[in-house]
Amino acid sequence: MLETRRAFERLDDIASVPGIDALTIGPTDLAQDLGVLGAPTQRQVLDQHRRRLVEAARKHGKAVAMLTDSIAGVREMIALGATIINYASDAAVLRAAYAAVVADLRKSA
Repeated sequence: MLETRRAFERLDDIASVPGIDALTIGPTDLAQDLGVLGAPTQRQVLDQHRRRLVEAARKHGKAVAMLTDSIAGVREMIALGATIINYASDAAVLRAAYAAVVADLRKSA
């Protein structure tokens, strides 16, 4: 999992390591490290890094794994070349569960 600018500076070296089967990004950590977390350019910057990762993975015979939290995102990641899709994150699942509890409590209040 590549989560920093430094990791992407060494992308080819990392992708060429024997025993690594798949490559992915940590989108939130990477966006934070790149200084684009929450910025209008976050999606564009992350997409550029995803494409770079896919190129390196293909070059070195690695699978591509990607995290997304929507059906549209799943389709985008498949089109990009991901063969392993992690749908949602622990934070997203927790947030959705807590939101459901709050909504239920507000109905009964």
